[in-house]
Amino acid sequence: MNHPLAIPGARICILRYPSEVTVCANIAGFQALGQWIAWLAMSNPTENFHFHLLWHLESEASRFEGAQPKSVWLLSQLAQPSSGEAGEFELTFQVVGESDLDELAKHQATGIVPARFQKHEGSLVAHAS
Repeated sequence: MNHPLAIPGARICILRYPSEVTVCANIAGFQALGQWIAWLAMSNPTENFHFHLLWHLESEASRFEGAQPKSVWLLSQLAQPSSGEAGEFELTFQVVGESDLDELAKHQATGIVPARFQKHEGSLVAHAS
């Protein structure tokens, strides 16, 4: 399944607050986001297709050539992490099957991500059941 094509002029800013994340974008940015969401909606859930907003929607000039300002960026109201803590943030969208959602729903009361879905070395560990 081919990835969506880049949309020229797309600009997206993710605002991270203590209890909320807001995605701000121009029309081209929301068109790009919509294309990726449609791409996910057409995927097979057993493939666990996903996209990383900051990575996949950033322009090639920004990502590979260091063009500034970036076309996709994050601003945070949260305190800066202390040394040694990861300061990066990514907003990722992923398709999962109903059994995965059932498993995740069982953890609503605790609010804790179950072991099988814990992130390790920057990638989501979600496997088809």
